[in-house]
Amino acid sequence: AEEVISHLVALLGVRSAHLYLGDDDASAVSVGGFGPAPLDAAELERAWREGIRSDELVALPLEADIGTLGVLVVADKEARAGTEPFAANDVRQLELFAIQVTVAMEFARLTQESLERERMRRELEVAAEIQAYLYPQRFPDFAGYRLAARSSPSLQVAGDTYDVMLHDGALIITVTDVSGKGVGAGMIASSVHAAVRLLAQDLTELEEVARRINRYLVTATEDNRFATFAIFRLASDGGLTVVNAGHCPVLIRRRDGSVQHIESSGLPLGILGKADYTAVSDHLEPGDLVLLYTDGLTEAEDPDEQEFGVDRVAQVVADMDRPTAEDACSELLRIVEEFTCGRPLQDDATLLVVERLEEGGDRENR
Repeated sequence: AEEVISHLVALLGVRSAHLYLGDDDASAVSVGGFGPAPLDAAELERAWREGIRSDELVALPLEADIGTLGVLVVADKEARAGTEPFAANDVRQLELFAIQVTVAMEFARLTQESLERERMRRELEVAAEIQAYLYPQRFPDFAGYRLAARSSPSLQVAGDTYDVMLHDGALIITVTDVSGKGVGAGMIASSVHAAVRLLAQDLTELEEVARRINRYLVTATEDNRFATFAIFRLASDGGLTVVNAGHCPVLIRRRDGSVQHIESSGLPLGILGKADYTAVSDHLEPGDLVLLYTDGLTEAEDPDEQEFGVDRVAQVVADMDRPTAEDACSELLRIVEEFTCGRPLQDDATLLVVERLEEGGDRENR
């Protein structure tokens, strides 16, 4: 601003020059000046709207595509006898100078926005990298079972997360889907991930894990934020305990091709502080699969905006001939991509499959 004023004084030989900047005339202030400030509030409002051109004073709005950025003001042109009126050529010079100032300010603004976007991009990359480390880098070694998972964020940072851990000789698996997407949803998903890790070490009842996380989210998030959540404990003998908090149905694909649904037994986490949850018990036999997934898969749309749906998920795995966990993941994603005609999914999508191996089956987790 001082450089602009210095050039302006030298160009026109004036005793007073000021640059006003602001969001509007009411908030505009002189950010650089020489001599007394020549404008009162009423004159500044007029200059902001249409400019002022008189013998003693010229005030021009700096008009850009996004609106008026400020006002450039000169007053009291010097002459040998004191001052003289501004000539038409003086006004024309000031108009050209104002255009140059506006262009320079726009360039500075766009440069700053570009730098800010680059900073945000780097921060998102770091956030996505941190979030990626929350996923199991390798599944726990759990004899007699095999796991496979896929997770695809619609933005850099996902509102989906899953986890797999061993505790007291049992496998504990969770899938969380936070409403919305992006960084805000990712932060909540990460907090749920951490809460499960802490609570599951000391609590034996999965219902209480869900209740405690629910109470935390009710007080720690906005009213429009919630998370659907499914958690199950799998014993080495196939005993299965499931709590489904507003999440997509947990599917058990039996060896004979039939598919069982374990529906939600309570509200999503973070909606109502006194929500309660019920555990469902079942049993996996050799050759059975358990599928956990988020609605990024079921809400995938074809070109006619028809959703893929839970029934299609169940049908895909039912039609497979003795699928492995890896086969089920790959085939489901292939069918979904075929259904959407290759269009990107509109929401984060996560899929996790647990397979109980048949006797003599491959015991390596993928």
